[in-house]
Amino acid sequence: MPTPNYKFGAYELDTSRLELRCHDRPLKLEHIPMKLLILLLEKKGQVVTRQEIIEDLWGKDVFIDTEHGINTSVRKIRMALK
Repeated sequence: MPTPNYKFGAYELDTSRLELRCHDRPLKLEHIPMKLLILLLEKKGQVVTRQEIIEDLWGKDVFIDTEHGINTSVRKIRMALK
């Protein structure tokens, strides 16, 4: 089954190559923020809880500072999307 691509505004996300582009120019985004962006695009229009984010990005039995990880990932997505 092919992986979906997302287009939003001037941005395009190729999920198979984990590549985010704006006006055909590649944007840098680290792996975890990229996974979070994909999750948010998959759940467009829905509320995504922090617990859902944690389970999707790190799994259920994780023992790291997930609050900091989520906040940092959101900040990096915002910076990439300006």
